[in-house]
Amino acid sequence: FCKSNDQYGIYEKADRGEIQHIPGIDLKYDSPRKSQLTLNAMEKPHQTETVFQYLEKNNIYP
Repeated sequence: FCKSNDQYGIYEKADRGEIQHIPGIDLKYDSPRKSQLTLNAMEKPHQTETVFQYLEKNNIYP
């Protein structure tokens, strides 16, 4: 997902060896075993409400 949605060309530069320390390219990326909050990047309009519900449920906000 990150590579296909890279707006700044970071992954392209990493593929060419121009920059280093990019997760999934030259750094290992470990997915969380059990995430507390999972968002679907393809549903951006609905994610704000999901985040606020999580924050409220966990007494983080407000």
